[in-house]
Amino acid sequence: FLLHRRLIFAHRMFFEALGGDVPFYELGATGGSSPTIGFGGDRFLRGYDSNRFIDRFKLVFGIELRWDPLFFQFAKQDLTLSFVPFFDLGRVWPSMLPIQLDRWHASMGWGMRLIWNSRFVIRTDFAITPEGTNLILNLGNSF
Repeated sequence: FLLHRRLIFAHRMFFEALGGDVPFYELGATGGSSPTIGFGGDRFLRGYDSNRFIDRFKLVFGIELRWDPLFFQFAKQDLTLSFVPFFDLGRVWPSMLPIQLDRWHASMGWGMRLIWNSRFVIRTDFAITPEGTNLILNLGNSF
């Protein structure tokens, strides 16, 4: 959602259910046609170790406030420096019934983006979880 010319509220909700006799090593595959590793790492529940949470049912909520206050040109290239506070909340569980509402996992933090010509994004995030902290460097936004 565009809140201001240089301020965006970004969010996502992801739910996935795996049925049948799923091999253990496939429980971490998340995301259908463009799968990533299970929850944790740099996309889902940032700050936890990669593939930290895996099971048949997966649910995650993520929000970011993307603020782009600094815009400049260098060598005829457009560059934007962006600041991004974020919060992720999610869980995994083995079966739909009985419904369980415990064991939620949360991470929060802030990041910076260097955006080159509105297309190429270099992302750094500093994430805090109950299990510790993590510094992430990657290309592209997390979602």
